[in-house]
Amino acid sequence: DVEKSREFCQRRLEEISKKWSSMRRDKIEEVMNLELKASEIKDEIKETEARYAVGEFEESAYESRLGALQGELRSIERKIEEIRRYIDDIDMKIFRCFETLRESS
Repeated sequence: DVEKSREFCQRRLEEISKKWSSMRRDKIEEVMNLELKASEIKDEIKETEARYAVGEFEESAYESRLGALQGELRSIERKIEEIRRYIDDIDMKIFRCFETLRESS
């Protein structure tokens, strides 16, 4: 009876792991898209700084634009970190479950 329960848990964990694998790919793709967006914002920041340096922007417009871009960048970087932590957390939980099952056999 214990063996049947262990086998059930093993099958269920494998199902969960397969579903997580698909979700994990989506999360990694989301991180990649956010990293691309962060890179674009960094380029916009450099362009804004260069345009201010040559006198194209007045200080108030420069500071306003720069502040908005930096705020957006921080928000994206936080989101990237949240997703990475989530991926690591779920990976570790699944790994620990597999280890627990392996140790119980």
